[in-house]
Amino acid sequence: MLLLWLLFPATDIVSPDWDVVVTDTDGHPIAGAPVTVFSQQYTIERVDHEETQITGADGRAHFRERRIHAMNLIRFFGALRNLDQGAHASFGVQTHLNASMKGYGDPSALNLFGQNERESRANGKARQSSHIILMRCPPGYSGIGCAFPDDPDRPVLPLEY
Repeated sequence: MLLLWLLFPATDIVSPDWDVVVTDTDGHPIAGAPVTVFSQQYTIERVDHEETQITGADGRAHFRERRIHAMNLIRFFGALRNLDQGAHASFGVQTHLNASMKGYGDPSALNLFGQNERESRANGKARQSSHIILMRCPPGYSGIGCAFPDDPDRPVLPLEY
């Protein structure tokens, strides 16, 4: 029975069918923003999979579901392989989003940053929707809290919380 189970293939939804909207802090859509989904089934894949879409005029991007099929034998040996990583070993599925746009940054205010759903909450479900809020930065700056210069010769600004 164990031998049959080891040879039986199983399927994981590594990344759900995902609708993403990117807006500024006033709720206006941000067109042209690259949105990337990073996903990995740690027991099977050695590196993560990245897919990037560019938001349309409505600030929306869509990602198709990504599934992975593998025999339980491969999963078993993958789990054994990961055990040598000790406390930092990862197993199963991990999926998260990133959105960025020159001139915009992640809000440094924790209440706004906390609204950005970056991790997949789908738990194996086939569909998910997320809303990412970016704040407009002073000219020449982007990144978390608008602290990082677009020009490397400019200084990094202190983060305001």
